[in-house]
Amino acid sequence: MLIDSNPEKLDSEVLDLIEAQPNLKHHANIISNDWDALDDADVIISALGNIGLQKMQPG
Repeated sequence: MLIDSNPEKLDSEVLDLIEAQPNLKHHANIISNDWDALDDADVIISALGNIGLQKMQPG
């Protein structure tokens, strides 16, 4: 499940993941912007933040 406020960016990321699956040993069902799909989730990983802050870090 991928969620993003920018639908064009989200569609691009979903397409990248779908196109990469034939090269992987295991496949996943990729869903986007469907909050109801989280109802029976055992684990939720949240990656929030300002990517600009990471670019400012030395190294």
